[in-house]
Amino acid sequence: MKFSEHPLKEALKLFVFDLDGTALGGYQPYVRLPEAFCELLDDLHANGCRWAINTTWDPHGQWELVRQSGVRSRPLFYAGEFGCVLAEDGPDDAVPIREYCDANAERLREIRRREMIPLFRRVVAKHLFEVIHDYGHLFQIVVAPEARDSLAEDIAAWQNECPGLMVRLSGANLSARPAFLNKGLALREAIRRFGLEPKAILTAGDEEADLAMMTPECALYTVCPSQAAERVKATVLARQGRVGRKPYSDGVIDAFMRLERIGAAGPAS
Repeated sequence: MKFSEHPLKEALKLFVFDLDGTALGGYQPYVRLPEAFCELLDDLHANGCRWAINTTWDPHGQWELVRQSGVRSRPLFYAGEFGCVLAEDGPDDAVPIREYCDANAERLREIRRREMIPLFRRVVAKHLFEVIHDYGHLFQIVVAPEARDSLAEDIAAWQNECPGLMVRLSGANLSARPAFLNKGLALREAIRRFGLEPKAILTAGDEEADLAMMTPECALYTVCPSQAAERVKATVLARQGRVGRKPYSDGVIDAFMRLERIGAAGPAS
């Protein structure tokens, strides 16, 4: 089915998608959007629906991926780093929207000073670690196996001292980022800046971090691939969206093709 024949042809004006596990996965090389997904994006664009990326990647990495892919159309915007940065497409690179990015950078500096750096220092001073990554807006620490239990106890005790952080501990993997950052933050700013309406937006994602851009304030329509997290699937179905019958981009395409106008759809599947 072409988008010109799709039930949402007149209703949909923007398609926003995640990369890892959503548009990417199952195909090589990983640094390119799959061919069928590129065809969908170009078909949407040719029929009056723009597209955009909202992921954890920085905008430059997104811009490089688009340039290496077979897609002919270009995104309306790039949102990255859990909503911390927002950029438009440019001929030589992604072009940051300075007002938005600078405001977030200022908030980020304060939270890093007040909460992130002190927590980081506590963890590495007390626990044996194997890997450390600090991306500015996010730090990740992998502790040694023998430190897992004591780290879990300490994080539980320290959690109340870090109200501005989103702290996640999974086994030996600890990550922390400012709680104000999420993918919905960037999409809501794009809606305001580009004069969009949530009722004309479709979002696609696979992880719980994508739920922030799947709210009614961000998008009326939602889809996800078959391997998406269970909470994501439940959210999509509850909002009359579709869960793909295949993983990754193939599942997103499948789910998109089965979408119907809200109010006209039968039970989601």
